[in-house]
Amino acid sequence: MEKTLKLNGKLGVIVGDYIDCGENTPLVVITHGRGGHRNTGSKKIANYLKDFKISSLRIDLYGYGESDGNFEDITITTSRESVLTALNYSDTNLKHQKIFLFGTSYGGSGILGALDKINEDKVIGLIFRCTILNYLAKTHREFSEQELNNWKERGYLDDYEGKLNYSFVEDMKNYDVIDYKKLFKFKTLYFYAGKDTKVLKSEVDDLKSKIGDKLKVVTYPNSVHGIDLEEDFNDMLVKTKDFVLEQN
Repeated sequence: MEKTLKLNGKLGVIVGDYIDCGENTPLVVITHGRGGHRNTGSKKIANYLKDFKISSLRIDLYGYGESDGNFEDITITTSRESVLTALNYSDTNLKHQKIFLFGTSYGGSGILGALDKINEDKVIGLIFRCTILNYLAKTHREFSEQELNNWKERGYLDDYEGKLNYSFVEDMKNYDVIDYKKLFKFKTLYFYAGKDTKVLKSEVDDLKSKIGDKLKVVTYPNSVHGIDLEEDFNDMLVKTKDFVLEQN
């Protein structure tokens, strides 16, 4: 059974769709990327998981879909707060003993930013689909210093999703030096696209070196950011299901 929930948090209302497979089933909280919303790839993931008695809560991050906020004001912090709102609601109101977090790209960056607030007694594992591991480094790869200065002086950028304020860049500096080795307390699954230009293999390798056996990396050599090839996406679904059920 699926129902729409309105979750009250620090930034206002975060809207999510909850699929309840029973109180003794694991719950996966799913966040989308910067170009998505809760009814794009997140919905495909949720619908697949329910066939294996895995409950899910997929949310519109702040500034997206039906959630409060404007896209122009999004930051990693707003993604982080959206994640914490969903997690706090799940912990308080939903009857699931084991919770997993699944983050795609920008949504996964919000999970990374929230690690210091996540209780490992409740959250069993983390799943990342092409999550941006260093947004500041990615931004400097994509924009010249002059382009960044122009963005700063103008105050906003005409992004492919709409107007995006320069506060997006200023905020990401707060997450440039996260001590992942100290904060990663969870078994983690990372799906990497071999043709990804937004996440470097060296960044994934660096993450692996910091948290070791807690991290399993699955690479799809022919996919681009987001795991675009259908056969790879379907394999990701299977491996996600297996990862959740193995920890259950």
